[in-house]
Amino acid sequence: MNKEDCLPPILMVSGDEIMLEVISHAFRAHAVATACSGEEAMLKVAASRPAVVILDANLPGMSGQDVCASIRSDPELRTISVVILADREKLPELVAAPAAKADCYLAKPLAAPDLVWVVEFLMSKENAPERPSRLKAFLDAVGGRSPDMPPPVLIPYPRSHRRQ
Repeated sequence: MNKEDCLPPILMVSGDEIMLEVISHAFRAHAVATACSGEEAMLKVAASRPAVVILDANLPGMSGQDVCASIRSDPELRTISVVILADREKLPELVAAPAAKADCYLAKPLAAPDLVWVVEFLMSKENAPERPSRLKAFLDAVGGRSPDMPPPVLIPYPRSHRRQ
């Protein structure tokens, strides 16, 4: 399959080269661009308008949360889906931050097929109101979390709120 024919494009942002390689391989059916810093990510987002940006929360320089806030503050970029990957213990802090709201927050480590499912779900044309709860139910089922752990995914608000 020709990468130019693959749609929609995905941008994966992490300072961890191994993570970039693993995720790029998991999304080999898509056109995947990578960035190693938040600053590089913002340049690529503005230039290529990916369908989904997958951000590691712990980026060198500009954090994943800061990148998300920049995307959300730009009227031309705010409809891009954003997934933030973070250590499980940092998820509540990230979700509570008022400035940036990602479509999903996922706890690391996670299985590549689960990330693929989440991203493809976000890219789907389906915009039904039950979409966030269906996504959370799936991730809760595969996460097998204990009661004292935060959920593997937290979706702060429906996508439709970004378009207003």
